[in-house]
Amino acid sequence: MAAFDHADRQRSQGFEVAVLTKSNSPLMERAQEAGLKVIGVRNRRYFSPMATFKIWKALRANKYHTVVIHNLSDIWLLVPALIGRPKVQLIGFSHTLVNVNKRGIIHTLLYRRLNRLVCLTAIHSENLQQHLNLREGQLV
Repeated sequence: MAAFDHADRQRSQGFEVAVLTKSNSPLMERAQEAGLKVIGVRNRRYFSPMATFKIWKALRANKYHTVVIHNLSDIWLLVPALIGRPKVQLIGFSHTLVNVNKRGIIHTLLYRRLNRLVCLTAIHSENLQQHLNLREGQLV
């Protein structure tokens, strides 16, 4: 579980970490067993006002500076939760290739909120540039 490993590593380096995950998921169980703070949201579709509000409250209460996304579909919840919080850095890790054009207005608004989008290989980088409407320097 890359998301768990990353969160656990960040905590061991002294960062305050919370794991956002679907409720009752294997990631939630593993993070709780390891003593990580967990923000669990119900299984949902891409857009969920209740889940977004829960995330917004957690971000506000804990004053996080950086949010790291391992599942890019979570961008649908996080970007609305970050409205009014422009100083919070949003970093995405893309683990898979995209085979659908995501250059429409809604996807552009969502993906442009990312401060950085990390890809794994040069082929991966080319794929993301082809399918996403990103700012220059956003992709690393």
